[in-house]
Amino acid sequence: MSISNSYPTQRPKLNLVFNGGSDQLDSRLSYSRSSTGTFISNEKALSSENLLTYSNPNDAVWTESGSTVTTGQTTSPDGTSNASALTEDSSTGIHRTFLSTTVNSGDDLTIVAFLKANGRTIVQLGQTGTYGTGIWVEFDLSGSGTATTRFGSPTNVSIAQVGSTGWYKVSYSSTTDSAGTHYTQLRLCDSADSVSYSGDGTSGIYVYGCNLSNTGQLVTDSTSGQIHREYAPTLKTSAANEPRFEYGASGNSEGLLIEAQATNLATYGSDLTNAVWNPLSATAATAAIGPDGTLSAAKLTSGTGSGIYPRFRRLSFLSTSKTQTFSVYVKPLEYSYLNISQDGHSTQMVHYNLTGSGSISSASGCSGTVEQCGNGWFRISFTHTNATSSANLAIVMQSTATYSSETGNSYDGMLFASAQLEDAATASSFIGTTSSTVTRSADSCSVAVSEINYVGGPTTLFGDAVSGDTANYRGLLSVRVDNSNYISLYGNSAYNRTATTSADGVFSDIMLSGTGANGKVAARLDTNNFAAVQNGGAVTTDTSAPLPDLSSATIYIGSWSATSNYLNGTIKRVALFNVALSDVELQSLTSS
Repeated sequence: MSISNSYPTQRPKLNLVFNGGSDQLDSRLSYSRSSTGTFISNEKALSSENLLTYSNPNDAVWTESGSTVTTGQTTSPDGTSNASALTEDSSTGIHRTFLSTTVNSGDDLTIVAFLKANGRTIVQLGQTGTYGTGIWVEFDLSGSGTATTRFGSPTNVSIAQVGSTGWYKVSYSSTTDSAGTHYTQLRLCDSADSVSYSGDGTSGIYVYGCNLSNTGQLVTDSTSGQIHREYAPTLKTSAANEPRFEYGASGNSEGLLIEAQATNLATYGSDLTNAVWNPLSATAATAAIGPDGTLSAAKLTSGTGSGIYPRFRRLSFLSTSKTQTFSVYVKPLEYSYLNISQDGHSTQMVHYNLTGSGSISSASGCSGTVEQCGNGWFRISFTHTNATSSANLAIVMQSTATYSSETGNSYDGMLFASAQLEDAATASSFIGTTSSTVTRSADSCSVAVSEINYVGGPTTLFGDAVSGDTANYRGLLSVRVDNSNYISLYGNSAYNRTATTSADGVFSDIMLSGTGANGKVAARLDTNNFAAVQNGGAVTTDTSAPLPDLSSATIYIGSWSATSNYLNGTIKRVALFNVALSDVELQSLTSS
């Protein structure tokens, strides 16, 4: 008889599917968590945007008046040669270029551009068409740079030098008061607030990396022919006693998230611009939408010069004689590699390759993980043991797959958000912190056997779950009266699934060696008839196991008991049958 033709026909007494997309618990279940908790939801939020079809002006789509636009004219802030030149002609009047887009009334727009003098040091950056009077801000591209509002009421007006090659980053925000065609304009000035004059035919400015968005972002999403708009799964916060249904970067449901109590020991984990993160040979500023869907991501930008290690350096951060895991969300921009270490010690170092789907390039004395999260974001972890007393943590941006110094330009960087440090061997869901540590309570999910009309006797348990936790006894499904009478499915420290049972203290255990802790597992139990299998593999049996009296038991989902050995992962499905299924039925039940 084939496995495919032997799926159990017996209906289970309990059959719970947590990854079906309904995000609702069976009404018979008792669920609690006394604190809030975060999870990756199926709600996608606008994660990045550029409403300008060409981030570098050109003469094909941007419109010139009294000027010319020529692409690829000088070295850009990122080191390429993509900057455009806006050059005035010899006519008398306004010398400008502009690009149109369509917006809604009430849009909160942020404009970003990189500008450099090329004969003209004063330029006005305007937003018109969907404002009563328009928005015009004048920027002086000399010295440390100055910004002056000429029309309208822009907010967050900013100008900052970028490196030492004459580039300035300029930006401001404004709110439209009507829907329709919106114009982003650059116009040259021959002196302060002088936009109409006789041009000399050669003077102008260089322009690079223009970005117009509703997100408030201060980084550029490069465009060349169409707007950029990307949505990503959102890191959301659930209220106390509200279950968390986790989703992957692809949007597929991963099931019910069950975790033990955990504490984020990293203060200001929600704000990587705070001084405690101590950027060295770099600066950190809020610049983009983070995984939580808010303007919370900090861009770590390299300083200038050669021989530098642009980094966060968290002082006296790691503890001695402990296993700890640091985790953080990262989005590569100009840098695509990252190194995390105990402050540069090569014996305690992990190197991350954040190209493609992401990977660990190398690890010495530590371990790490890389997880894709959508729209270019990764969550990475760094696990260390036995740090020197109060060791510093170094998070170094790298341009290659090896640990080495960099040549910085005050432009290149990465985005960071939601950092966490835990006394654990794996990272749990993010716990937001500001000036103090914060603890998230454990999840608890259970149901009494009386609620499902199971009165004891022969049984079969089934579970399908994922847990990256390396600790022992990661409970998946347990039917328990007390410490002497139970049957349980769990994962052990060797990433193996295990089935265990006890009747009045007479214990029996089946370890499914070498099969891994994730996937489908099933176990049957009758008197002297104990067997288990994972993922359709070989059935392991024990013919001397007793059958406990489970008629008054409680079924714990995602834990070993009411208060211990939590899965620290997601559960797709669990089931309980009131019969002892055959070997072939167990294999069929756990086959993919």
